[in-house]
Amino acid sequence: MSCVWLKPPLRMEYVNNCVGHLNYRWFILFLTTVVNMACYAIYITYVLLQREAVSQKVDALVVIDRITGARTPITWEQKWMYIVHRDLLLAALGLFGVCVAVVVTAFILYQLSQVLRGHTTNESFKWDDFAYDVDHGEVRIAKDVLVRNQNSVDEAAVETEPEKPAQDPKGNAKKRKGKGAAKKMEGAPPSAIQEGQERELVLLTSPKQVRNIYNKGWWRNFMSMVYPEPLN
Repeated sequence: MSCVWLKPPLRMEYVNNCVGHLNYRWFILFLTTVVNMACYAIYITYVLLQREAVSQKVDALVVIDRITGARTPITWEQKWMYIVHRDLLLAALGLFGVCVAVVVTAFILYQLSQVLRGHTTNESFKWDDFAYDVDHGEVRIAKDVLVRNQNSVDEAAVETEPEKPAQDPKGNAKKRKGKGAAKKMEGAPPSAIQEGQERELVLLTSPKQVRNIYNKGWWRNFMSMVYPEPLN
């Protein structure tokens, strides 16, 4: 039997949809394309404004002091202020491209940082809430669950085989009460462990006591985003 544990989808409110397991790399590629288009728009705007400056011979302009009548060459700042005032719409397009490139680049870096840490945006908010509750002594967890979490391994695709019944000296099959029985009881609800016995609760003192089971290390997290595991 193959068990595949997948992360919850990344919820993006501004598209009113979720970025699924197989689409996360395309989402990052989409954001990168937006940044490239914004940078291209900035470059085209600069070229057009520069051509406007050459056609108007802005470099040859001088500034005349009204009091002394002295003439000084136009500065770089005055040159671009003159060009921008002549074509406000084109300058506004370039400024919009700069804003888009900066904001989306920051968003890409934020998303990549979440990928490398094995988080989604929604999960990061929940981990912050969890850390807040732990710091205020409000989180208690069953001891057996905590032990399983701390000792858990990567179960992204674990193949398990059914156990074979042990044979007694006479050749008859009999049930094993050791390791196999413990595995069955491990995931059982409290009432199935022992009637009337409550699970022992442990007060968490640090968020680091609970391990993020989706965090496989920064390199494996990144590669699982670039080459996601198939769903079937």
